[in-house]
Amino acid sequence: MREDADPSDKQEFSTKPFWHNPFKFLNRTQSMINLGINNKCNQDCSFCQTQKFLKEGIWSEPSSDEIAQKIQQAARDSKHILFSGGGEATTLPNLPELIRYAKSLGIENVSLETNGVALGDRNYVKELEKCGLTECKVSLHSHIEQVSDEITRALGTFNETIRGMRNLAGTSIQFTTVQHTITSLNYKALRDFAIFLNQEFPSVTCLCLNFIRPIKGDPVSEGITPKLRDVEPHLIDLFRYAEESNFLIYTASTLGFPYCFLPDFEHFSSELQQHALSSRQTILAP
Repeated sequence: MREDADPSDKQEFSTKPFWHNPFKFLNRTQSMINLGINNKCNQDCSFCQTQKFLKEGIWSEPSSDEIAQKIQQAARDSKHILFSGGGEATTLPNLPELIRYAKSLGIENVSLETNGVALGDRNYVKELEKCGLTECKVSLHSHIEQVSDEITRALGTFNETIRGMRNLAGTSIQFTTVQHTITSLNYKALRDFAIFLNQEFPSVTCLCLNFIRPIKGDPVSEGITPKLRDVEPHLIDLFRYAEESNFLIYTASTLGFPYCFLPDFEHFSSELQQHALSSRQTILAP
């Protein structure tokens, strides 16, 4: 493990660092509340179902009162919350006020899951820091601009995300985790992506992997869903690099790879990691 990694993040039944808590400040005796606060987004990722559900009226946006009630409920249950959503939390104009409100209720650590586009504005990052934001987890699906823009279907946002990731440096906001969804457009570059993060963003110690879950009947998402057997050699290359460089990998429990698919690399399996997270995370969706 890296010298700045928390050794307590290893499970007692494994000799390998198979699980790393992306939110390092969390006390293991308390749970994190995953607080979904909105569904709108400034990207239109080809693997995401949220915008489809919004257009079809299946999902809707929570009101300000509903969000406030969720924060109040979270404050009663935990000192740690993650602002997330089916969409992008930074599209809410009052996000800084929500962070400030959460802190006023005694919540010690407020984290943000974001695509980082809005963080391209340095003044906005400073505002979030001033309001008390503790940590960011940024989604980036390729280190190649053309591939990233094709996946997010939002031209120009790649550069904003990279700028946002750089803007986090030098602030008190912890930036240790990048989230990455594997599709047929990016799986061949998994190892190169990890090298890019290691070289360009030394604060990043964890890569959180999701495997695309295609939307039934949607030719776009179905068309970019690779076969596991095609991904396997590239995933193994990534895991080998991670072990050689002490770069930490987390495969999301809901969208990860089957345990039986990872011989010799079971310590990266979502089944084991889910055990580590199951007692610590509560999700309050929009």
